[in-house]
Amino acid sequence: MKNIQLACVLLLLGGAADAQPALKVIKQIPRGQRTESPTLDGLTGPRIMDRGRSLYYGRGLWGEQHRFYLVRLADGSALSLEAPIAAFFAREQQTFPGAKDSGHPGIEVRSLLFYDSDLQQAGILLVEQPAKRDRTRGARRLHYLHWDLAQKQIRGATLLGEERHGGYTFTVTPIGYDHATQELFCQVVDGPNKGADPPYTVSILALGPKQKRTVAQLGAARAISGGPYHDLERKRALVVEYAELPVEGAPPRGYLVDLASGKQSSFEIPVTTYGVAFDPDGKTIYLYSSQLGKLMAVDAATGKRGKVLDVGTHGHALGFAVKGTLLVLRNGGLQFVDAKRLVKKPFVPMKRLYPGFSHVEGSLVAPGRTVIKNGSVLHLVETR
Repeated sequence: MKNIQLACVLLLLGGAADAQPALKVIKQIPRGQRTESPTLDGLTGPRIMDRGRSLYYGRGLWGEQHRFYLVRLADGSALSLEAPIAAFFAREQQTFPGAKDSGHPGIEVRSLLFYDSDLQQAGILLVEQPAKRDRTRGARRLHYLHWDLAQKQIRGATLLGEERHGGYTFTVTPIGYDHATQELFCQVVDGPNKGADPPYTVSILALGPKQKRTVAQLGAARAISGGPYHDLERKRALVVEYAELPVEGAPPRGYLVDLASGKQSSFEIPVTTYGVAFDPDGKTIYLYSSQLGKLMAVDAATGKRGKVLDVGTHGHALGFAVKGTLLVLRNGGLQFVDAKRLVKKPFVPMKRLYPGFSHVEGSLVAPGRTVIKNGSVLHLVETR
């Protein structure tokens, strides 16, 4: 893959009345499927990991599923990791009889769940397909593989659950890696397909090298939307229900889970909550509704709604771009917001970053770095 390095494009935003953020395009990353070696499947990710230092954006295909592609957020330099999957399968033939050949038929390495370069640890989500004769009624089994990069081996496989035949879903989404306990927190949703009758069982799991524990479990009346959204500093996560206008039945809810104690609380949230950001003070959670075009502040302790700001519809990500400044990432552009006062700052049209059609679903906002996903291309943007 040839990376397109852009020469120092600096976009100054607005006048001199405020301390204005600036955008610098660091890199463009093509994620279209590549079938010649080195292959690329860009359907997994993007996901920020390695303590906020790296962006995971895809893996290899077929016999190269053990290869994961990342870029360093600081400068956009490329990084690839190769997991010792073949050696693991050779050692665990009884556990994974479907992984006999180099191409590992019956096995899908779905994604890289986390990576920590300091501790030299990583986690992989693996899907085991049923035998061909059982494909119409069998279940796909999902496993967590803990990868010790320092020892160059997969240390263990933990069964997470099954994707059952007949329209039921079983999804595993990473929340974040706790460096102190060396556990990966994941959201596991077990229930019918989106649009079918509830309930949905949501489990928050903590995964170690060879074990799992259930931190919390809740029953959701609706399908689960994007996220879960992680408050790293206070070890919390927000699980978000999904609903669109017009709302039938009870409004969607958000479930705030303490990852240390398992305690949870819930409160009403707006439809199509596509963005969540935790204020550094721990007291406020910001929610963005794409369909309503509203950004609202919510008291984290009570769930009571505070200020509401109209920022425009068709947005797909929310986060703190710089200290004290929120960024709502919309299809049409970037809307900066003063978080304390909840008032608008400059709006930057997306056409100033790239030409043509723009749909930014799957994008990410992090302090100092914004990852804008448009089609099969990621735009890595410095925000300061």
